[in-house]
Amino acid sequence: MKTSNIREAQSADISRLIILASQLGYTFSDEEALERFKQISTDSSQKLFICEYQGMVVGWIHICGLRRFLSEPFAEIVGFIVDKEFRARGLGSGLLSHAEEWAK
Repeated sequence: MKTSNIREAQSADISRLIILASQLGYTFSDEEALERFKQISTDSSQKLFICEYQGMVVGWIHICGLRRFLSEPFAEIVGFIVDKEFRARGLGSGLLSHAEEWAK
């Protein structure tokens, strides 16, 4: 039985992404979130993945691929949240694994 689904975020997910970000103390408007999402979604060096569980977006992870002159390419997680009501169910581990696969 499949318990969660991980996929790329879509503009329809923005309101839920904002709610989740607020659990970490971040606040911004729908307009700011939409503009940020547009920039991220058109940049192939970064991805925003969401986790759906029981039909609801309950987590997300934002990962950026980076290239530096002084090092080999690497990826950095720049945002990561699982809804406080859905933690300790392995959903965060699933998001991390998905991000790791993308980074490879």
